[in-house]
Amino acid sequence: MQNEALGHRGRKANPLYKVRRMLTMAAERLDVDGKEKLLGRLKVGDRYGHV
Repeated sequence: MQNEALGHRGRKANPLYKVRRMLTMAAERLDVDGKEKLLGRLKVGDRYGHV
């Protein structure tokens, strides 16, 4: 997904790359702050809603 959107693999500064590990966690393991961070970075990094 990131490669299609930006033309390169994930880099440290990319929002989707920052949340890659959070996406693999079970929802019940994320606290409220973690969920807000995840949703915020997805909103910024996934403009087309593919993730």
